[in-house]
Amino acid sequence: MIARDFAAAYAYETPAYRATVSLDQHLSRFGSAMRWYGITVDQVTVAPTGDRADVLITLQYESEVPLAGQPVHGILSLTEHWILTQGNWWLVADTDTAE
Repeated sequence: MIARDFAAAYAYETPAYRATVSLDQHLSRFGSAMRWYGITVDQVTVAPTGDRADVLITLQYESEVPLAGQPVHGILSLTEHWILTQGNWWLVADTDTAE
């Protein structure tokens, strides 16, 4: 994501997501207004079953704001959800349904 290689990031999405969202649709979610320039993994919590994990990350970003004249820098904490299926870890997109 920092390298803006959204096609490569698409490969980490769940098979269910990729079955319903094409690569072109996925790429359309990302514009040029926001750029990630730093990320840290703060905490990983794996479910007792070992097949799900919540990953707390801190994201540093720069966003172009129309008419502001200069980019806005910010820090955002968010939790990503990952699942283990058939030996592979997949990122669960907000649009995914339970598998």
